[in-house]
Amino acid sequence: MDKWIRAQVKAFRQGQALRMSLHLRIQHVCFAASVTALAVTGLSLMLGDSDFGRWLVASLGGFHFRGVLHRVAAGGLIACFVYHFGYLIFSSEGRSEFGERLIRRRDLGNFFKAFRHGLRPSSEPPHIGKYSLGQKLHYWLSGLLTGAMIASGLALWNPTATMAILPAPVVHLLLAVHSNQALLVVVLVVLWHLYDAHLGSGRFPMSAVWLTGRMPVDKLKSRHRDEYERLKRLAEDEDA
Repeated sequence: MDKWIRAQVKAFRQGQALRMSLHLRIQHVCFAASVTALAVTGLSLMLGDSDFGRWLVASLGGFHFRGVLHRVAAGGLIACFVYHFGYLIFSSEGRSEFGERLIRRRDLGNFFKAFRHGLRPSSEPPHIGKYSLGQKLHYWLSGLLTGAMIASGLALWNPTATMAILPAPVVHLLLAVHSNQALLVVVLVVLWHLYDAHLGSGRFPMSAVWLTGRMPVDKLKSRHRDEYERLKRLAEDEDA
C-alpha cells in the first residue's frame, strides 16, 4: 500500500474522504488564478472598441501593462501545465489519479442510471467511482483546450517571428482560434465547473474540497458510492 492510499485510508477512518492532495490543490489554484487573469486581460482586448473594454484596459494600467499581465498569466498557466504533467508521470499518486480519470464503459452506464434516477428516484442509483462522467469530461476537455490555447498563444507571443515561418493568413487564423478557445475554457470553467462543484444542490455556497482536500464520508457515500466501498474495503483489509 503506497503513501497516497495509506493517507486516503487514514482520512477515511477519521470520517473524511481525501479527494485532493496538496499537489492537486496547488495545481487547482494555479490553474484557476491563471485562467481568471487570462480571461480578464484577454476580454479587455476583445472588447477594446467598447466603453467597457476601454474602462477595463484603463483599470489594468493601460494597454501595454495589460499585455504584460496577460503574458505573466500565460507563463503561470504553462508552469501549471508542466507541473501537472510531471505530477502524472513521476508520482505514484499522479499515476493513480490519471487512472481514475480515464473514461470507461461503466461511466456511460452510470450516466444513464443517474438520468433515470433523477426522473424516477425509486430506480437504482448510479454507483460512481472517485469521479463521475461529467467530472472526467470536464478534466479532459479542460486539458485539451488549455493545451491548444497554450500552443496557439506561443505562436502569437511574437507574431513577427511566427510570420517568418507561417503565412500571414495562418497567423490571423491562430488569433481567431486562440480567442475562441479562451472563451470555451472560460465557459467550461465558470459555467460548468463553478456550478457543478460549488453552486449545485448540496454544495452551495461553496465546496471546501479545493481548500481542505477532504469531503465528509457521508457525502462521499451518497455521491461516489463505489469510491466509498473501495476505501471501506481497504480499511477492512488493513485491519485484517
